[in-house]
Amino acid sequence: MSKYQNLFKYISYFENINVDEACHWSGGEKNAEGVMTIPYPIYHSGLTEFIHEVYKTDLIDHSYIRTMDNYKVLSPKKPIDFVPDCNLELLKAILTFYTRGEKFCDGFWGSAVKDKVFYKILVRLAELEAK
Repeated sequence: MSKYQNLFKYISYFENINVDEACHWSGGEKNAEGVMTIPYPIYHSGLTEFIHEVYKTDLIDHSYIRTMDNYKVLSPKKPIDFVPDCNLELLKAILTFYTRGEKFCDGFWGSAVKDKVFYKILVRLAELEAK
């Protein structure tokens, strides 16, 4: 049994879910006192559960920016463009980049779902595990 088996359960989830199912926005209206609220994303429970599972693994690279820089990932290309041919070290950095991205940009995970980022990362992780 793979040590990432709990993550591999999400392959079909990310293959089939669309951004409208995975993320919807709330807020952005005036309340009764006339105060405008800031819009914020509300994520499907499957997506948030996946993120929690990622943090339970050894896949978080605490130096992910440095790792991505070493591999010249911080270029005009998107990090996801490097996934099909990357090794485990770079895959961890890219997964960390997308996992932590929501902290810096509301809706980041929604964009990742739209672009099938987590699906592609999990497929590549499964390929690397099979080698």
